[in-house]
Amino acid sequence: MGDRIILAIKSIDNDRRYEMKKLLLALLGFLLSCSIVSAAGASEDLMKKAQTLFKEIPQTVPEIKGKSFTPEKIALGKMLYFEPRLSSSALISCNTCHNVGMGGADFQETSVGHRWQKGPRNAPTVLNSVFNRAQFWTVGLRTSNSRQKVRFRHQWR
Repeated sequence: MGDRIILAIKSIDNDRRYEMKKLLLALLGFLLSCSIVSAAGASEDLMKKAQTLFKEIPQTVPEIKGKSFTPEKIALGKMLYFEPRLSSSALISCNTCHNVGMGGADFQETSVGHRWQKGPRNAPTVLNSVFNRAQFWTVGLRTSNSRQKVRFRHQWR
C-alpha cells in the first residue's frame, strides 16, 4: 500500500513538472517573440536612419574638379596598384592589404607589413572608395596626397 502511495505522489509530481515545463516554454516563447518584434522595429528605425545618411552608389564616377579620367590614367592606376616595387621591400603592393579578390580588404584585425610586422589598423576596403570623402578617418590623412606620403613612408617598416 505504501508503494502505491509513493507512486501516486511521484505521478502527481511528474504531472506538475510537466505542466511547469509547458508553462515555462510558453513564457519563453512569448518573451522571444516580443524580442523579435522589438528587434524588427529597431531594425526598421536603423534602416530609416541609414537611408538619411547614405545614398545609393552612383552608376558613373562623378567628375572631380580639375581631374579627368582617361583610359590611360585608369591603366596606370591599375598598374601601380599591383606593383610591389613601390614598397621598400619590393614585395608588397596595394593589393597585398586591399586585395580586390577579397572585397578590397584583407580580413585581418591589423594589416601585416614588411618583415611580418603588424600595423596599427586594419586595411579598409577600397571598393567604391572613389565615392568616399575620406579613406582614413584620421585627422591629417584627409587628402589623397597626405595618405600617399604616409603610406609610402611608413608601410610598417
